[in-house]
Amino acid sequence: GNENRKSAFARYGFSRKGGNHGKEPAKKRKEKILYYNCLTPFSHEALKKREELFLLEIPLEEIAQEVMRQIEIPQDRLYSLTRDRRGALGRNLVAYLARKLTGTRVKEIARYFNREAMTMSLGVMKIENQLLRDMDLAGRVEIMEKNLRKRGKKKYFITIA
Repeated sequence: GNENRKSAFARYGFSRKGGNHGKEPAKKRKEKILYYNCLTPFSHEALKKREELFLLEIPLEEIAQEVMRQIEIPQDRLYSLTRDRRGALGRNLVAYLARKLTGTRVKEIARYFNREAMTMSLGVMKIENQLLRDMDLAGRVEIMEKNLRKRGKKKYFITIA
C-alpha cells in the first residue's frame, strides 16, 4: 500500500515536499514520459524507418483501387451504402491507409464514402486492433502500403518537436 506509493514517487523523482531530492534525472524522466505520450501510433513505427517519416500525396481513389485489388473486393461493394462485412473491411482499410500514409482527416474520408466520421474512426481503430492479431491481414496491408509508397509523392516531412 503505502510502501508502493513511496517507491513510485521515488522512481519518478517526485516527493510530497515538491522537490526531487537534488536529482537531475527527474526532469528528464518527466520529459521522456511526456514525449512518449505525445507520439502517435504511427510515429513510433516511423522512427524506426526514415522513409516513413513523410506524408504522401495519394488520392483516396488510388488507395481504394489498391485495397480493391489486394483484398479482391468489387467496386460496388466498397462504395455500397449497406453494412456488408467485405465492404466495411475495404472502407476501413482505405481509411487506415489514408490516415497513415497521407494524414487525411477522418471527416474527409467519411465524406468520400458517404458515411459518418465516427463510423470511419471506429473502423480505423478496429483495423489497428485486427492488425495486431491477424498476420495475414498485416502482410496484405504491408504490401498495399509498399505499393502506395512507390506511387505517392512526398508532401510533408513529419518532425517531432
